[in-house]
Amino acid sequence: MDKMKLKRLFLIPALALAGCASFQSGDVRVDRGGLREMLGDKDIAPFSAVRLTWTNYPYFNPADLIGRGTVEGTPPPKPVPVTREDFFELRRKAETVMAEAGLYDRARGKGTLYLDLTTYGRWTYRDIFNSFLVETPWIMIFPRSLRANYRLVATSDRDKRILAEEFATHKTVFHALIFPLYPFASPGARARALHRNLLWKTATDIYAALKNPAAEEAEEPADAEEPGTPVPQATEEIEHAPVVYPEPGSTEKLPGTPLQ
Repeated sequence: MDKMKLKRLFLIPALALAGCASFQSGDVRVDRGGLREMLGDKDIAPFSAVRLTWTNYPYFNPADLIGRGTVEGTPPPKPVPVTREDFFELRRKAETVMAEAGLYDRARGKGTLYLDLTTYGRWTYRDIFNSFLVETPWIMIFPRSLRANYRLVATSDRDKRILAEEFATHKTVFHALIFPLYPFASPGARARALHRNLLWKTATDIYAALKNPAAEEAEEPADAEEPGTPVPQATEEIEHAPVVYPEPGSTEKLPGTPLQ
């Protein structure tokens, strides 16, 4: 009888770990035609360095914010650094993909390629065992999912434009009946596949941007405004726009004069 209880105790965490499957969504499919063109192009000028930054907003339980709000509202989320292993693994993968794509060559390249990755809702098993799986005991009866969103932006010191901007979503579904899918769709393997697809899609976008540089549009002179009329430029400038008084001799009302 004691052996049966021990087996059940080990079965519960095993189902919690294996009772999930991950899927990815977003426009991260690489165009085969563009990929072949990029791999066959020997004239593209590569970069000499790749710099990766990773801003991570991890998963959090909304219940943790209870009692922490203020009159102005709940505090904004704060980024949390990823582990050194995850960061260096992704950086090595980024350098490998860009080198295979012909966009990175330390010896003959020129300039630096900056890759800025932002993740929202990225989780670890430790995170969800402390909150998600513990506070939702019915999770193995009714399906429940977690989403992690990715945004990757590529820029360089050779170009003022944004060379590429990609979005993707990593969705993990938890349910006891889907444990047979775990070996084929484990969260870790799916996340690594999403990173690879995201990098290759970004590489093809960078190649397309470098091959088709946008012509700099001539700045058109602003239309002449009537005297005493401020020209709004942006939301911040509108909110803090200085008071503009009418020209001398004008019949316009002074600022702050109530309407009659």
